[in-house]
Amino acid sequence: MPSNPVTSPHPSWARSARALLLGAALWAVPVSAQTPAASGRAARPLSLEEAVRLGERQSEAVRVAEAGVLRARGQYAQARSQALPQVNATGAYQKQLQSQFEALANSAPKPDPNAPPAPVALCTPEIPADASPAARAAALAAAQSCSQDGGLGSITRVFANPNNIILGVTGSQNLFTGGRITAGLRAADAGRRSADIGVRAARAQVTLDVAQAYFDAALADRLVSISESSFVQTERAFRQTAIAREVGNVSEFDLLRSRVARDNQRPLLIQARTQRDVAYVRLRQLLDLPLDEPLSLTTALPTPDVAPVPTRATADATATPRPPATRGGAPVATVAANERFTTVNVNPAEVLAEDPLVATAVDSIVAAADTAAASRAPARQTRENITVQRNLLRSARAQRLPAVQLTTNYQRFAYPSGEGITFPTALNQFYPNWTVALGVSVPILTGGRIRGDEMIAEANLREAEQTSRQVEELSALDARLAVSQLAQAEATWRASAGTASQATRAYSIAEVRFREGLATQVELADSRLLLQQAEANAATAARDREVARLRLALLKDLPLSAQGAAQQGMGGAAAQAGASQQQRSNSPQGAQGSAQRAGGFQQTGTTGGTP
Repeated sequence: MPSNPVTSPHPSWARSARALLLGAALWAVPVSAQTPAASGRAARPLSLEEAVRLGERQSEAVRVAEAGVLRARGQYAQARSQALPQVNATGAYQKQLQSQFEALANSAPKPDPNAPPAPVALCTPEIPADASPAARAAALAAAQSCSQDGGLGSITRVFANPNNIILGVTGSQNLFTGGRITAGLRAADAGRRSADIGVRAARAQVTLDVAQAYFDAALADRLVSISESSFVQTERAFRQTAIAREVGNVSEFDLLRSRVARDNQRPLLIQARTQRDVAYVRLRQLLDLPLDEPLSLTTALPTPDVAPVPTRATADATATPRPPATRGGAPVATVAANERFTTVNVNPAEVLAEDPLVATAVDSIVAAADTAAASRAPARQTRENITVQRNLLRSARAQRLPAVQLTTNYQRFAYPSGEGITFPTALNQFYPNWTVALGVSVPILTGGRIRGDEMIAEANLREAEQTSRQVEELSALDARLAVSQLAQAEATWRASAGTASQATRAYSIAEVRFREGLATQVELADSRLLLQQAEANAATAARDREVARLRLALLKDLPLSAQGAAQQGMGGAAAQAGASQQQRSNSPQGAQGSAQRAGGFQQTGTTGGTP
């Protein structure tokens, strides 16, 4: 039998995966990739190896898979119980309220009071008070020569006694079922092995998910750095162009193009920051860390080795001298090597600072919405599922307790007489029979069936609890994602204000320059592309802003987004499978009948006494 992954948390594949991850961590260059921490707390250093360990230890998916192993064991115990003896003890007290025999006796004709007294039976002689001892001895001998109770007294006491006490033990053993039990055992054993494989697969998937989320966060850090650097460069170029415009060195067209290029770069920076925040929240959710805890990734993405880039001095020394450039036959003015340029100093912190109006607008919308993870519709559903599974577990455990049942049975009998069958025509021709019974049933030996039911119910409860916890975490992640999307849409919408009009102005100037022969087709095409990009950014930002506002307002009653639903898929499918398995496991028990579960007997009511 393969080793149980529940008790063996480090199988061979896990050791291999850890070795590969450790090698990657040692090969990669350690860097400090820290998310911005608004609270000012020190960032927690986190390596890839530590992240994998945390993810495997805190993963709800692994706990759900382990609950599946427990359920499979319970199903195997249920299947095995069918091959073992089933023994139950029963006890009952039955009271006869009405009897058809009593009704028959009451309906018999009354004796004639004028008739002579009936002869005294020899078995019940009357002994006068003044009888001699010899007469008394003769009467006693005559009574002893007859059968006791006149031959019918004992039958009368049993047959028509209004009070009955019944004790019994019932047992059953399957001798031949046509291979049904054997096939069930093989199927349950295969399900148990499949559950073990599922645990190993869940651990492997968690390792892959954590590694992917870790490197996604590292990639997001790098992309934010690239976007910030690009935005600072475009800001520096715009300020240099503005200074040149003030002294008359460049045209208004160049200034507008520089401004549009800078403004078109801002949405890319906002998007990169939002993706980084989402990547870190996703990593914290997988590791079961607080969603606002700052992290510092110590394992960076590897960088390929590249040849050194030649310096400017080396390039100038090795470059071939070129003749002066000309335009239309006239030489173009060039700048001397020793001529000084005006350097524009750009403060990256000032340029990259977020718009405070965006935070104000987002906070006002979030304050009016219900973003609590416990209030989400999927979270409420999973909590109700926990209640269902907890009560099913109580029901399974209650099978070990004695079952008490109060039953009653009311009947009326008729006895047609004569040569032909003559049906009674009045209700008084039917003789009543009414019994009431109090029964107790105690299971003695069930072959492990009850234990199997308990294991399945306990597995379903564990699975429901882990699924509920996972759904609440995904709900918190989904709420963070909705707020981040709103912040991104709001910032992009505000940044795009005026960019389209400036791009339109720049394109108009480019058309004039192209018409006058001062600009080339390439410059006109660049201006058209900048205009299209600015207009598309403005329209997309307006749409995203309205959708994000509406989604946040309806967040409480919305299902999880596609990202959260994908993460919940395995746990939800397993929970549904567990519930169906629980229902199937309870069906054989129901087939035994309510009388056996609570009383262990059935009232026939045809004789008014013993069943």
